[in-house]
Amino acid sequence: EKRVVFNKNLGSLVSTDMTRCINCTRCVRFTTEIAGEMELGQAFRGEHAEIMTFVEKTVDSELSGNIIDLCPVGALTSKPFRFAARTWELSRRKSVSPHDALGANLIVQTKHEVVKRVLPHENEALNECWLSDKDRFSYEGLSSEDRLTQPMIKQGGEWKATDWQTALEFVATGFKGVSRDYGPASIGALASPHSTVEELHLLQKLVRGLGSDNIDFRLRQTDFRADASRSAAPWLGMPVAGVSDLNRLLVVGSFLRKDAPLLAQRVRQAAKRGLHVSAVGPTAEEWLIPVRQRALVAPDAMVATLAGIVVALAAEKGVAVSEGLNAQLPASASEAETGIAQSLASGRKVAVWLGNLAVQHPRAAELQVLAQEIARLSDGVFGFIGEAANSVGAYLAGAVPAGAGLNARAMLEDPRKAYIVMGAEPALDFADGALTTSALASAQLVVALSAFGSDSLRDTADVMLPIAPFSETSGTFVNCEGTAQSFNAVAKQLGDTQPGWKVLRVLGNLLQLDGFDQGDSEAVRAEVLGAVTPGSLGNAVSGIDLAGSTAIA
Repeated sequence: EKRVVFNKNLGSLVSTDMTRCINCTRCVRFTTEIAGEMELGQAFRGEHAEIMTFVEKTVDSELSGNIIDLCPVGALTSKPFRFAARTWELSRRKSVSPHDALGANLIVQTKHEVVKRVLPHENEALNECWLSDKDRFSYEGLSSEDRLTQPMIKQGGEWKATDWQTALEFVATGFKGVSRDYGPASIGALASPHSTVEELHLLQKLVRGLGSDNIDFRLRQTDFRADASRSAAPWLGMPVAGVSDLNRLLVVGSFLRKDAPLLAQRVRQAAKRGLHVSAVGPTAEEWLIPVRQRALVAPDAMVATLAGIVVALAAEKGVAVSEGLNAQLPASASEAETGIAQSLASGRKVAVWLGNLAVQHPRAAELQVLAQEIARLSDGVFGFIGEAANSVGAYLAGAVPAGAGLNARAMLEDPRKAYIVMGAEPALDFADGALTTSALASAQLVVALSAFGSDSLRDTADVMLPIAPFSETSGTFVNCEGTAQSFNAVAKQLGDTQPGWKVLRVLGNLLQLDGFDQGDSEAVRAEVLGAVTPGSLGNAVSGIDLAGSTAIA
């Protein structure tokens, strides 16, 4: 009699055909050993053995899609891809993840120039052979109903479709008028850190060509005091592959498995080999990583906690803290702070990482100075995990204010007359959505370059220009370790969508600005990366008044 096993519901991403299962337990081992949580197991014995979840739960790991690749018989398959195409019908093209700062390498499979499936492309230095679910399944959004497919201009409160020539001439005329009537400084640009190096470089060149230095990609940041002493692009401070060599790690202000799932996976494997992980933050989410020491503190106490670690670490090592810090430090450290300091002091290879919560903290500058001091006292490296695929590349492309230029927060608190918003949603992608929406609504001209439309974008913009997402354009991302990874378009552009760098190049020509004669994205990339040197990456900050607006302790 044929053996029959009923299918299990593993959630919205993984489909099951359990009659095919040969009980090899690869999926069980993956969830336990790699993903860090035993979400699958084998129940019963002999011919009755079955792979199943425990207590009827779904598989919710950030890496769950990898069990599809591991299954040797097709018992586990991709639910979104199911019946979409046959494997031999698909073209395979290489690409780079546009999501977190790791920059995982992808194989994008297409049929008739439409993305049907995304798989990992093995790269031992970065993602190894794994892929996060965000990278694997987000391709469904590329065909979303929210995609912008043709230029739109708001007339009399109503959106009207138009052609590219009309839309770009309208934008060029608008910027010339604002610059003439209110001065170049009345123009500002706000860009997403998920934009490519090429897009960011041409955007900053366009804004500066108009005479303004108001450009920023750090949309969620609120404390910019460290800018005055920062001369290089913040990065991880070490190669991603170097995580396996660490034996002490302090992570400040990050939910690591959500911020960078594949980086968390490397930390998880290193922890199995003896890495001691410590954490400072306001939440106690399960990282699925053994955390030896944790300081669970309120956000407004994070600065004081790092200061306490500095005091305890200096005492453990028997060395003095850097000049200028002594007067701002507490007299003693708490038990949790001392425990973290002792862990770091006993390490040979130490790293201190700041996560997104720390970078977006109202007192981020103090956190950076203190984390840098902790790394110095422990003879370790100091780095930033990074928010997005191109957080490092945005610095290298010059998408930050210079001289008298305003940062993102300042541009919104003191509204400009005209804005370019690239790849960002006003209500969702900024530190203060209400402030952003209000500032954009008060502007005379708001030009949105985006692959997607949204209610907040339609409410605040005057022109919407459809630019291609990563799958439909060529470009470059620079990941958290400073590696530049270029990619080509893998799918056909939807409707009248155009690559962002091309839109900006044509707009620069219409504005009669110099330096907009590039023939392809490679020429734009060469302008940026040709100027990059080893000194272009760096995390050192100094001259920050730690007393700030509030005393440390």
